[in-house]
Amino acid sequence: MDCMIEIRSWLLALGVMLLQVSCCRTPAAADSTATADESPADTCLTDTVPPACSVTAEAATWQAGIVLDPLTIQKLNADSLFKIRAIDSTLLQRISGRSYQPGLGLHVSRLRYLQLLHINAEGRTQTGELICNRRIASDLLQIFRTLYDSAYVIERMVLVDDYEADDLRSMAANNTSCFNYRTVSGTGRLSRHATGMAVDINPRYNPCIDLRSGSVQPAAGAPYAHDRDTCTHPMLIRRGDLCHRLFRQYGFRWGGDWPASVGKRDYQHFAR
Repeated sequence: MDCMIEIRSWLLALGVMLLQVSCCRTPAAADSTATADESPADTCLTDTVPPACSVTAEAATWQAGIVLDPLTIQKLNADSLFKIRAIDSTLLQRISGRSYQPGLGLHVSRLRYLQLLHINAEGRTQTGELICNRRIASDLLQIFRTLYDSAYVIERMVLVDDYEADDLRSMAANNTSCFNYRTVSGTGRLSRHATGMAVDINPRYNPCIDLRSGSVQPAAGAPYAHDRDTCTHPMLIRRGDLCHRLFRQYGFRWGGDWPASVGKRDYQHFAR
């Protein structure tokens, strides 16, 4: 009982701290020139910084993976718990040498941290987090807010750094993630995840299938690799369902629609 009281007190303190964070600060100015370590693909597109009321550079107290009870959500107001933040020094230390490689690829100024809520596998509200390219941060915030409001189930959503940026470990844990400076599996080509422009949703139930070898990643996703139209699992993405429609509405392409010539079907993957 003492433990439960302590947890509730911590959550209420978290709420007070979050609600005290101003959402009307002036945002950092958009970079007008490319830095040396940015990829050409990232700098050739229009870069729009989210509005001031969504961006804050402060390191607000936030921990992903915490289950919130309905009373706490009501007191804190769910709107206040969906935020976009710049990457601060504490967060940079957490991701450096893991998902983020200083001096390689995308500069950290082009990334954003999203704090989110999602409905977990038990049907309860849970705190989540993502790092993405700032060009898609506002869109992702809207997508995940709609998924949350619609009680769409996402089992886990923590940074891939909690798995030492090991994509296979993250997928095996059915972790939804975005940014990770890595190559496409089996190639030397950078993934869209390396620029924070791709999201993997519930990967265990939406595996990536090599159409040539028949291999499935993660391996635990093998039961969900085929006959997907007849499967009724709530975390399985289908063409035309809410998750698919939302990402398509915001201009993302789905790996489940890749033509056979690509050699893969990646049902977890949405990219722009």
